[in-house]
Amino acid sequence: MIRLTQLAVSKRSVTVLITVAMLLGGIFAWSSLKQELLPTSSCRFIVVITPVPGAGAQDVATAVTEPIERSVGSVPSLQHIDSSSVNSLSIVVASFAYGTDVKGVTATIDANVKALGLTASSTVQSFDINALPPLTVAIRATSGTTTAQLDALAASTIVPALESVDGVSKVDLSGAAQERLVVELDPAKMAANNVSIKNIHELLTYNNLTLPPGRFRPRRPGARRSTSRSRPNISSC
Repeated sequence: MIRLTQLAVSKRSVTVLITVAMLLGGIFAWSSLKQELLPTSSCRFIVVITPVPGAGAQDVATAVTEPIERSVGSVPSLQHIDSSSVNSLSIVVASFAYGTDVKGVTATIDANVKALGLTASSTVQSFDINALPPLTVAIRATSGTTTAQLDALAASTIVPALESVDGVSKVDLSGAAQERLVVELDPAKMAANNVSIKNIHELLTYNNLTLPPGRFRPRRPGARRSTSRSRPNISSC
């Protein structure tokens, strides 16, 4: 160490040149680094979502969930399957080993599910961080602008303008006013037809579809499925 110090002191010009060369080399290496704010990454989980409006949990499990599980189970690199069958909805989640070609596996599962010939249409997708919206724009009404005018401005002007920007894949509009159904009761007609508020409440309740979360219970090693039954809720005033 002492000899190195003596050499650096005696050869000051060489020491300065080496220091400058190392500094320039570091700057060049730093500038050539591949950096991304949100680097591309793929998740090894693939979800198959199948809505079956009006079907009970047991029917969904037998007619939809089990065939999809069998089709997914034949895909290589599969590690685990979780499934949930509830009223009107089937969800199958498959996890694969690290290093799996997620795009290729997604295409294979999609083809296998379509080959089943189910009457319900399934959606096969993987969790992709790149699908998250990088930009969120909020607008509000001022100077007496109504909600309807604001919604029309967003749908007809702002959304098309953002979609026309290079590199934009999709623009979603949320928070706009939506149509809703208001049920107004006529007491005279209800009395004439011997119909009570309770009758109407029950009718709306049993015809309103909900998607309850259900419960998981072990079924076999490497896979779980759950079924649940629940009554939809409706509030009235």
